[in-house]
Amino acid sequence: MWVIRKNWQYWVIMIGLVMAGISGCQNQKPIRIGVSFELTGKNGNLGVQARNGVELAVETLNAAGGIQGRPIQLVIRDDQGMPEQAKAVDRELINEGVVAIIGHITSAQTLAAYSVTEQAGIVLISPTASSPELSGKQDHFFRVVAPNPKEGAVLAAYCFERQKYQRLAVMYDTDNAAFTRSLLDAFTKNATALNGQIVGEIGFSSSASPDFSALLADVQALQPDALLLLVSPVDTALIAQQRQMRGWTIPLVATAWAQSPELLHKGGEAADGIVIPLAYDPNNTSPAYQEFKTRYVRRFGETPTLYAGNGYDIVLILAAALTKTAGRAGNLAKTLVEIEAVQGVAGPVKFDIYGEIARDWFLLEVKDGEFRSQGTLRAP
Repeated sequence: MWVIRKNWQYWVIMIGLVMAGISGCQNQKPIRIGVSFELTGKNGNLGVQARNGVELAVETLNAAGGIQGRPIQLVIRDDQGMPEQAKAVDRELINEGVVAIIGHITSAQTLAAYSVTEQAGIVLISPTASSPELSGKQDHFFRVVAPNPKEGAVLAAYCFERQKYQRLAVMYDTDNAAFTRSLLDAFTKNATALNGQIVGEIGFSSSASPDFSALLADVQALQPDALLLLVSPVDTALIAQQRQMRGWTIPLVATAWAQSPELLHKGGEAADGIVIPLAYDPNNTSPAYQEFKTRYVRRFGETPTLYAGNGYDIVLILAAALTKTAGRAGNLAKTLVEIEAVQGVAGPVKFDIYGEIARDWFLLEVKDGEFRSQGTLRAP
């Protein structure tokens, strides 16, 4: 009898140890987060910068123990800058069991993927997609960039209140109309309210090898006081070069889209004087930002941009929410709205019920191959 009881006690202990071991292994199971950016294609450099920011944040969190002892595992896909590919890769990520997707870079890809992620009930967080078509919904979409109506208001206030321009021309890329057209509409609405005049809207397809010399000749004939560019960093640089070759000194105003090393590298001295209003300060002196900047430069060899900083901050707020949900996708969207503000490298991150955040605005100017801060801007 003693032997039976002894054996029974032995197996109870052994089963308990095995179950504890299984539980321990389960607790170490990685939390998989999808990343879906344009990593190749004309905006590939922007996607790489955002991915770099995401990776640096994950490396930092994992080194500190991950989320409740579980490491974060990134599952990265390239949407190639194509809406249908964005939908396809997000479906792949969902099928692979990610708890959320960080993506996409442009509004066109984000709008396409939105139907896929929303139907699946998976959180989608973008660092830069600003289309107003994604606004005003209590859904699974979040972003850490201002929507176009806000950016349009800031741009108009800068041009017509601060700079006192009276006649403005606009060049915009029709290939990214989900961003450029809606931003132009918002800018025009605010310009009209400020008695500003838009003397010309010149659209072009960046994929059709545009003749910027001819396009600038058309713009110059309109005799504007300044030129607003709703175009990529590369096209901003090419337009600046053509402006210099024409001996034209018209002021150039760009958007957050252009804030990339590509503008500095390809524009050279022709890019000097370009101003960019945006809700991100690459010369932030806060200890949190300086630590991030130092580690980013050491890791990737260049100064972090809006894309990198926003990618980093997305991971921070997502990790805070996943800590509350024990690493699960269920109730993640609700938790992202309910949790307290998280201190990001670009400022506090706190989502409202529509998945939007509010941040301060800054003015950058290109000078001697750098983005230099020229103070803050009023956000109407």
